[in-house]
Amino acid sequence: MLTRGARARDLKRLVAGLDTAAPNEGRAYRALRIARDSRYRVGRDNEGNPVVLIETTETTGAATLPDFEGRHLRINHGVDCTIAVADAEVERGRFSVLTCVEADDSLNDRFFDAIETLLRSLGETPVTVELRGVIAGLIELFRLAAQPSQGTVQGLWAELWLIAQAREPEVLLDAWHADPTDVYDFNSGPERIEIKSSGRQVRKHHFSHRQLTPPAGTRLAIGSLFVESSGGGPTVATLIERIRRQVAEPRTLRRLDLVVAATLGAEWRSGMRAAFDSELASESLRFFGVEAVPSISRSIPDEVSDVRYVSDLTGARALTLKEMLNQGPLLAAATPGTETSAGLVLP
Repeated sequence: MLTRGARARDLKRLVAGLDTAAPNEGRAYRALRIARDSRYRVGRDNEGNPVVLIETTETTGAATLPDFEGRHLRINHGVDCTIAVADAEVERGRFSVLTCVEADDSLNDRFFDAIETLLRSLGETPVTVELRGVIAGLIELFRLAAQPSQGTVQGLWAELWLIAQAREPEVLLDAWHADPTDVYDFNSGPERIEIKSSGRQVRKHHFSHRQLTPPAGTRLAIGSLFVESSGGGPTVATLIERIRRQVAEPRTLRRLDLVVAATLGAEWRSGMRAAFDSELASESLRFFGVEAVPSISRSIPDEVSDVRYVSDLTGARALTLKEMLNQGPLLAAATPGTETSAGLVLP
């Protein structure tokens, strides 16, 4: 039995210790409560698929929610279940049943990450509106995992790395782009941050003209760092786990899961394993005010659009730590660790 704050790896370990033998009648499962007197159970069905069972009552109204059948996710509400909890002990009740179907270990890991967020989001007596919203997010997560990717794994790693080592990761997550194709990586309204990564150890980055002409009254900083594939560096999955350990707000965790899913799409299996050199990223990280970035200064005619170019920041003046802290709460939240280098505080 686990605590109510159980993490995904704890849930997976609990399920791994269960066999698939369950009462051979109706909807039968072998499962355990995640905590004493909890309405939530994790376990397996007779086919060995991992399941989450949410005990429902007439007052929750869960039976009125629509069922869902996807390639790897099945959700059924108001199901009368038989649960084997010990060799000779059987329980019966009505549950919402969330099943990860025909999944490999990687997809099971993703399922339990999402379930961890679900458990944080719902109280011990979830009402229909809460259950509907959280389950809709779970369905969207699995839907995105089958779509084309919307970004590069290198760019995603750089953004996750920045969040993982930031002073206030929740502030960055709240400002993180909901859509990987947004103009800026982080946007809090008055402040924006765009992260550029280079695999050639040269500060030459691709920009759209729109990125370097932020709206009047806003402040924009450009983060520049070098990245290099490294088998010994943190993977995308490792960075996500580090962030999850630092963040308590379920809404923010759901955002993390959905942005990663949208960025990697169907390439998420290889993407989650991608690893880069964290030390190189730390040593090379610099921030620049937008005014320091070489750009096309004259206005572009309205008839001309989608203008893009490469800017070399090698000779540009980087912001000092003091300037970063004074620019605004978003950039201040992004400042990293404890070791000083080139005016920045680095991990």
